[in-house]
Amino acid sequence: MLSIKKQLEAKGLVKEFNFNNSYPYMQMLEDKINSKNQSWAILWYASAFLAGKYCFYPPHSLVHNIGNDGSGTHAIEENTIYKVDIKESTTIIFPKHVEENNDARKQFEQFFNSGKPSLIDRAKNKVKRTLKRVFSNQPVYGWSGDYSSWEKAQKKCSGYDNSIIVNKVKESVLKVKSGAAKFERDSVLFDEIYLFEPIVNALNSSVKDNKLHVCDFGGSLGSSYFQFKSNSKV
Repeated sequence: MLSIKKQLEAKGLVKEFNFNNSYPYMQMLEDKINSKNQSWAILWYASAFLAGKYCFYPPHSLVHNIGNDGSGTHAIEENTIYKVDIKESTTIIFPKHVEENNDARKQFEQFFNSGKPSLIDRAKNKVKRTLKRVFSNQPVYGWSGDYSSWEKAQKKCSGYDNSIIVNKVKESVLKVKSGAAKFERDSVLFDEIYLFEPIVNALNSSVKDNKLHVCDFGGSLGSSYFQFKSNSKV
Protein backbone atom coordinates (compact mmCIF):
# COMPACT_ATOMS: atom_id res chain seq x y z
CA MET A 1 0.00 0.00 0.00
CA LEU A 2 2.82 2.37 0.90
CA SER A 3 4.51 1.73 -2.46
CA ILE A 4 1.28 2.66 -4.28
CA LYS A 5 1.18 5.99 -2.44
CA LYS A 6 4.84 6.66 -3.24
CA GLN A 7 4.26 5.89 -6.94
CA LEU A 8 1.37 8.35 -7.13
CA GLU A 9 3.45 11.07 -5.48
CA ALA A 10 6.61 10.36 -7.50
CA LYS A 11 4.71 10.50 -10.79
CA GLY A 12 2.87 13.69 -9.84
CA LEU A 13 -0.51 11.99 -10.17
CA VAL A 14 -2.09 12.97 -6.86
CA LYS A 15 -4.29 15.72 -8.33
CA GLU A 16 -5.54 13.49 -11.15
CA PHE A 17 -5.99 10.60 -8.70
CA ASN A 18 -8.20 12.92 -6.63
CA PHE A 19 -10.37 13.72 -9.66
CA ASN A 20 -8.82 17.16 -10.06
CA ASN A 21 -8.84 17.49 -6.25
CA SER A 22 -12.62 17.19 -6.13
CA TYR A 23 -12.49 14.11 -3.88
CA PRO A 24 -9.87 13.16 -1.22
CA TYR A 25 -8.97 9.73 -2.56
CA MET A 26 -5.33 10.21 -1.54
CA GLN A 27 -6.38 10.89 2.04
CA MET A 28 -8.53 7.78 1.90
CA LEU A 29 -5.47 5.78 0.76
CA GLU A 30 -3.34 7.23 3.56
CA ASP A 31 -6.04 6.36 6.09
CA LYS A 32 -6.06 2.79 4.76
CA ILE A 33 -2.28 2.59 5.16
CA ASN A 34 -2.62 3.82 8.75
CA SER A 35 -5.49 1.38 9.50
CA LYS A 36 -8.01 4.22 9.93
CA ASN A 37 -10.50 2.68 7.51
CA GLN A 38 -11.37 -0.76 6.14
CA SER A 39 -11.77 0.12 2.49
CA TRP A 40 -10.75 -2.41 -0.15
CA ALA A 41 -12.15 -0.15 -2.87
CA ILE A 42 -9.41 2.47 -2.51
CA LEU A 43 -6.76 -0.18 -3.18
CA TRP A 44 -8.70 -1.41 -6.21
CA TYR A 45 -9.00 2.12 -7.58
CA ALA A 46 -5.35 3.01 -6.91
CA SER A 47 -4.04 -0.20 -8.53
CA ALA A 48 -6.26 0.23 -11.61
CA PHE A 49 -5.34 3.92 -11.85
CA LEU A 50 -1.58 3.25 -11.84
CA ALA A 51 -2.01 0.46 -14.39
CA GLY A 52 -4.01 2.72 -16.72
CA LYS A 53 -7.09 0.50 -16.44
CA TYR A 54 -10.76 1.43 -16.61
CA CYS A 55 -13.83 0.09 -14.82
CA PHE A 56 -16.99 -0.52 -16.82
CA TYR A 57 -20.29 0.51 -15.25
CA PRO A 58 -23.40 -0.89 -17.00
CA PRO A 59 -26.26 1.57 -17.60
CA HIS A 60 -28.57 -0.86 -15.79
CA SER A 61 -27.59 -2.71 -12.64
CA LEU A 62 -26.92 -6.44 -12.85
CA VAL A 63 -26.89 -7.03 -9.08
CA HIS A 64 -28.93 -6.34 -5.97
CA ASN A 65 -27.16 -4.27 -3.32
CA ILE A 66 -28.79 -5.81 -0.26
CA GLY A 67 -26.49 -4.51 2.46
CA ASN A 68 -28.17 -1.12 2.76
CA ASP A 69 -31.16 -2.36 4.72
CA GLY A 70 -29.28 -1.95 7.99
CA SER A 71 -27.89 -5.50 8.05
CA GLY A 72 -24.65 -4.70 6.21
CA THR A 73 -21.32 -4.23 7.95
CA HIS A 74 -21.15 -0.53 7.08
CA ALA A 75 -24.87 0.20 6.82
CA ILE A 76 -26.07 1.36 10.21
CA GLU A 77 -29.61 2.18 9.10
CA GLU A 78 -31.83 1.43 6.11
CA ASN A 79 -31.02 3.36 2.94
CA THR A 80 -32.93 2.92 -0.34
CA ILE A 81 -30.65 5.12 -2.46
CA TYR A 82 -29.12 2.04 -4.16
CA LYS A 83 -32.42 0.20 -4.67
CA VAL A 84 -32.71 -0.11 -8.45
CA ASP A 85 -34.39 -2.34 -11.02
CA ILE A 86 -32.31 -5.25 -12.25
CA LYS A 87 -31.61 -5.63 -15.96
CA GLU A 88 -33.39 -8.75 -17.24
CA SER A 89 -30.72 -9.72 -19.78
CA THR A 90 -27.13 -10.23 -18.66
CA THR A 91 -25.73 -10.12 -22.20
CA ILE A 92 -23.10 -7.40 -22.43
CA ILE A 93 -21.48 -6.20 -25.65
CA PHE A 94 -18.13 -4.52 -25.02
CA PRO A 95 -16.89 -1.80 -27.37
CA LYS A 96 -13.79 -2.51 -29.46
CA HIS A 97 -12.21 0.80 -28.54
CA VAL A 98 -12.28 2.12 -24.98
CA GLU A 99 -11.37 5.62 -23.88
CA GLU A 100 -12.35 7.91 -21.03
CA ASN A 101 -15.14 10.40 -21.62
CA ASN A 102 -13.86 13.81 -20.51
CA ASP A 103 -17.38 15.24 -20.20
CA ALA A 104 -18.38 12.38 -17.92
CA ARG A 105 -15.26 12.92 -15.82
CA LYS A 106 -16.13 16.61 -15.40
CA GLN A 107 -19.61 15.63 -14.26
CA PHE A 108 -18.01 13.42 -11.60
CA GLU A 109 -15.89 16.37 -10.48
CA GLN A 110 -18.96 18.63 -10.31
CA PHE A 111 -20.83 16.01 -8.30
CA PHE A 112 -17.95 15.58 -5.84
CA ASN A 113 -17.55 19.34 -5.46
CA SER A 114 -21.28 19.85 -4.88
CA GLY A 115 -21.16 17.56 -1.87
CA LYS A 116 -18.28 19.30 -0.13
CA PRO A 117 -19.14 20.82 3.26
CA SER A 118 -18.76 24.53 3.80
CA LEU A 119 -15.73 26.00 5.54
CA ILE A 120 -17.75 26.34 8.76
CA ASP A 121 -18.93 22.71 8.57
CA ARG A 122 -15.36 21.51 7.97
CA ALA A 123 -14.18 23.46 11.00
CA LYS A 124 -16.95 21.97 13.15
CA ASN A 125 -16.15 18.45 12.00
CA LYS A 126 -12.45 18.95 12.72
CA VAL A 127 -13.25 20.15 16.25
CA LYS A 128 -15.51 17.12 16.81
CA ARG A 129 -12.82 14.70 15.59
CA THR A 130 -10.22 16.36 17.81
CA LEU A 131 -12.45 16.19 20.88
CA LYS A 132 -13.22 12.55 20.14
CA ARG A 133 -9.53 11.68 20.00
CA VAL A 134 -8.80 13.61 23.20
CA PHE A 135 -11.64 12.25 25.34
CA SER A 136 -11.96 8.73 23.94
CA ASN A 137 -9.41 5.93 24.18
CA GLN A 138 -11.45 3.71 21.87
CA PRO A 139 -10.13 3.68 18.27
CA VAL A 140 -12.51 4.15 15.35
CA TYR A 141 -11.80 0.63 14.06
CA GLY A 142 -10.64 -2.37 16.03
CA TRP A 143 -9.77 -2.65 19.69
CA SER A 144 -6.64 -1.78 21.63
CA GLY A 145 -5.52 -1.83 25.23
CA ASP A 146 -3.59 -3.82 27.79
CA TYR A 147 -5.00 -7.32 28.33
CA SER A 148 -3.56 -10.11 30.41
CA SER A 149 -4.73 -12.79 27.97
CA TRP A 150 -6.13 -13.31 24.49
CA GLU A 151 -9.38 -14.60 26.00
CA LYS A 152 -9.95 -11.34 27.90
CA ALA A 153 -9.27 -9.32 24.76
CA GLN A 154 -11.77 -11.42 22.81
CA LYS A 155 -14.51 -10.57 25.30
CA LYS A 156 -14.21 -6.93 24.21
CA CYS A 157 -14.52 -7.80 20.53
CA SER A 158 -17.25 -9.02 18.22
CA GLY A 159 -17.35 -10.19 14.62
CA TYR A 160 -18.94 -12.59 12.17
CA ASP A 161 -18.66 -15.41 14.71
CA ASN A 162 -21.08 -13.53 16.95
CA SER A 163 -23.91 -15.88 17.99
CA ILE A 164 -26.54 -13.28 17.02
CA ILE A 165 -25.28 -13.22 13.43
CA VAL A 166 -24.94 -17.01 13.25
CA ASN A 167 -28.47 -17.56 14.57
CA LYS A 168 -29.94 -14.96 12.20
CA VAL A 169 -28.30 -16.63 9.19
CA LYS A 170 -29.34 -20.08 10.44
CA GLU A 171 -32.98 -19.02 10.75
CA SER A 172 -32.95 -17.60 7.22
CA VAL A 173 -31.38 -20.73 5.72
CA LEU A 174 -33.92 -22.97 7.46
CA LYS A 175 -36.77 -20.89 6.00
CA VAL A 176 -35.29 -21.37 2.53
CA LYS A 177 -34.85 -25.09 3.14
CA SER A 178 -38.47 -25.45 4.28
CA GLY A 179 -39.77 -23.52 1.26
CA ALA A 180 -40.92 -20.46 3.21
CA ALA A 181 -38.57 -18.30 1.11
CA LYS A 182 -36.96 -18.70 -2.31
CA PHE A 183 -33.40 -17.86 -1.27
CA GLU A 184 -31.42 -15.75 1.16
CA ARG A 185 -28.26 -13.71 1.08
CA ASP A 186 -26.52 -12.52 4.25
CA SER A 187 -29.67 -13.54 6.18
CA VAL A 188 -31.91 -11.35 3.98
CA LEU A 189 -34.84 -13.36 2.54
CA PHE A 190 -36.14 -13.06 -1.04
CA ASP A 191 -39.46 -14.11 -2.55
CA GLU A 192 -38.05 -14.59 -6.06
CA ILE A 193 -34.98 -16.43 -7.30
CA TYR A 194 -32.26 -14.25 -8.76
CA LEU A 195 -29.54 -16.13 -10.59
CA PHE A 196 -26.10 -14.94 -11.58
CA GLU A 197 -25.79 -16.35 -15.10
CA PRO A 198 -21.98 -16.93 -15.07
CA ILE A 199 -22.37 -19.18 -12.01
CA VAL A 200 -25.16 -21.17 -13.67
CA ASN A 201 -23.05 -21.59 -16.81
CA ALA A 202 -20.03 -22.64 -14.76
CA LEU A 203 -22.04 -25.25 -12.87
CA ASN A 204 -23.65 -26.67 -16.00
CA SER A 205 -20.33 -26.82 -17.86
CA SER A 206 -18.82 -28.76 -14.94
CA VAL A 207 -21.40 -31.55 -15.03
CA LYS A 208 -19.86 -34.92 -15.97
CA ASP A 209 -21.86 -38.15 -16.27
CA ASN A 210 -24.86 -36.31 -14.83
CA LYS A 211 -22.91 -35.64 -11.62
CA LEU A 212 -21.63 -32.44 -10.13
CA HIS A 213 -19.45 -31.99 -7.06
CA VAL A 214 -18.94 -28.46 -5.75
CA CYS A 215 -16.89 -27.31 -2.80
CA ASP A 216 -18.10 -23.83 -1.87
CA PHE A 217 -16.04 -21.69 0.51
CA GLY A 218 -18.31 -18.90 1.68
CA GLY A 219 -20.86 -17.73 4.20
CA SER A 220 -24.58 -18.22 4.69
CA LEU A 221 -24.18 -21.90 5.58
CA GLY A 222 -24.17 -23.07 1.96
CA SER A 223 -27.58 -21.64 1.12
CA SER A 224 -26.55 -20.94 -2.49
CA TYR A 225 -27.22 -24.63 -3.07
CA PHE A 226 -30.97 -24.03 -2.77
CA GLN A 227 -30.75 -20.96 -5.00
CA PHE A 228 -29.16 -22.76 -7.96
CA LYS A 229 -30.32 -26.37 -7.51
CA SER A 230 -33.53 -26.16 -9.58
CA ASN A 231 -31.81 -24.25 -12.39
CA SER A 232 -28.96 -26.65 -13.16
CA LYS A 233 -28.89 -29.79 -15.29
CA VAL A 234 -28.65 -32.07 -12.26
